[in-house]
Amino acid sequence: MHVVEDLYYNLRDGVPDSLSAYCGLTALVANLEECYSVILSDMFSDCREDIRTIDADRVILLKYDLFNYLDLNGDGRLTQYFNDHSISDPDEMAEIIAYGLWLHLNSEKCELEDVNKFRLSMEGKTQDYPKSLNECFQSLSIRLSDEELEQFRQTNEKDIIGFFHFGLGSYIRSNFGLFCGVAPLTKFFIEKELFHPDDMSTIILYGFWLYLNSKPCDYESVSQFYAGLRTLT
Repeated sequence: MHVVEDLYYNLRDGVPDSLSAYCGLTALVANLEECYSVILSDMFSDCREDIRTIDADRVILLKYDLFNYLDLNGDGRLTQYFNDHSISDPDEMAEIIAYGLWLHLNSEKCELEDVNKFRLSMEGKTQDYPKSLNECFQSLSIRLSDEELEQFRQTNEKDIIGFFHFGLGSYIRSNFGLFCGVAPLTKFFIEKELFHPDDMSTIILYGFWLYLNSKPCDYESVSQFYAGLRTLT
């Protein structure tokens, strides 16, 4: 298991008691090094290895699980550590811990300064990815020929996934950063509780079909449209 979305879904199964215990323990740790030790202390070795071998650009996805378990909104010592370094956003704290944990497992420097440098280097790799659904639709409109656009537009909405999941859908997943945890669009989808690239590309495909058919294609409209189709199957 070396894919973050599977690890995300299975972390709780792999460490049923350890992560849930961190809420109390993080009130006691005073820095990142102590935090890594606490997180790894009860974690199964195979789960450690799964985290260690994740591709660097997908490490950020771990922060969503860490954020749910670590008490970073309170006044514990770890939160105070971040505050002392002018970091007050719990989401940013969880992101730093995720990157730092990965660096720690890979025997890299993982002090706060080192982690922040690494974060900045990863963010620089996402500039060419679409930053919104509308940018996705515009990019696809340029990439596809007029014939391909018309074929997609005329496809029955019930057949979109069956016909395009492994063709156009594969292109979307690979070229729009859906396998990259630091890509803007991936972050957007995760905030909407969509964690798997397949689910993300499904929304983009349906949204693009709505876009070409001059229908509302914002995220909420696409989600409602997709939900409506699912009730018919």
